[in-house]
Amino acid sequence: MNGLFEFRKMELTTIIATVAFLAGAALFATFWALPYLYRTRRQEQKNQAQLAEALATVRRLQEEHNRAEYLSFLNNVSKAAITSKKPAELLNQVVDEVQHTFHFDHISIGLVDYGRKEIEVRAESGRDEYRLGLGKRVPLEAGVLGIAAQRNELRAGGLASDQPSEQDHAVLCHPITYGETLLGVLTVEAFTRKGFAPEEILTLGTLADLLATALHNALTFEELEYQSITDHLTGLKTRRYFLESIEAEWSRASRSGRAFSVVLIDLDKFKAVNDNLGHLEGDLVLARVGRILEQKCRHSNVVARYGGDEFIVLMPETSLDQAKTLSERLRSALSSDPLLAQRKVTGSCGVACFPAHGATIEELIREADQAMYRSKSAGGNRVSLPSESRESSSEQNEARVGI
Repeated sequence: MNGLFEFRKMELTTIIATVAFLAGAALFATFWALPYLYRTRRQEQKNQAQLAEALATVRRLQEEHNRAEYLSFLNNVSKAAITSKKPAELLNQVVDEVQHTFHFDHISIGLVDYGRKEIEVRAESGRDEYRLGLGKRVPLEAGVLGIAAQRNELRAGGLASDQPSEQDHAVLCHPITYGETLLGVLTVEAFTRKGFAPEEILTLGTLADLLATALHNALTFEELEYQSITDHLTGLKTRRYFLESIEAEWSRASRSGRAFSVVLIDLDKFKAVNDNLGHLEGDLVLARVGRILEQKCRHSNVVARYGGDEFIVLMPETSLDQAKTLSERLRSALSSDPLLAQRKVTGSCGVACFPAHGATIEELIREADQAMYRSKSAGGNRVSLPSESRESSSEQNEARVGI
């Protein structure tokens, strides 16, 4: 028994010694590894700090890049605002700049039509499948676009819904306001995200402010230009615009050798309308004649009020026979109109063709005028050509202009 006890005692002593050795070895390894672990931990912290600093630098550089890009964008828009005098040209440049800078899926600018209480899309850019189409009209009360226009405030949401929560993509409608007047709405859409960054909203707001002034100036210039070339009573072009147009056509015809014609129309018995019914009635007659001539002439023709009750039509690339046929159509339309017929107003027409009836603009208009007076002398309500003696000199005129 004593031997067994002694054996177990030695076995327990061996186990205790082994455990003590292992513990000491572990403790030694721990103390030996502490400096390494400390250095490793410090290195990890240093690496994390460097990574955080690098990420902050990247974000800072990205913000600087975005800021520089946005400033460049606004600078380009400012240049367009200064150089563009036509609204369509200005709006197209703006939507292209927005697309180039922000890469939105859809950008559009709509102008308010107060008469019809609608917004008309006047410029678009972005992906084809998201475009509404130029000329698309949206009622002022329809969707977020309409609400933004109606309330004259920035709206987030979609074009077809009043509730932003119903949209599955980012939409922003920004009013374009000059003073107290709403001119239009800038709309941007991004179908791959839910919202816009604050700097994007701020930049687009600045854009809307810049665009408001530029658009107001362009619309004002367009209106003044329209008034300068449009007769306020008849809606036809003015004499000055006609003379500029015929000068350009004469230059083209002289180079190309192509004919063009002029038709001069004087109203028959118009003086009796003014004398017997008053000038207001005379104005109604002139306005009616203007509408008829505008409707019956080709789009390529320039129809103008030449003075008083005289009207003139420039017909580019039109031969004498064609001009005579078209003049007969105009004369017939005037004589068959109920309002004019009730007042016994008709039209006497004189036709002249370049170069057969004149090598210069002055000669051509003079020949048309003389032909018109031939119609008047014959009783009115007819179409006349220059005299035969004048027609026989057409070869001389052709030689003079090199045709």
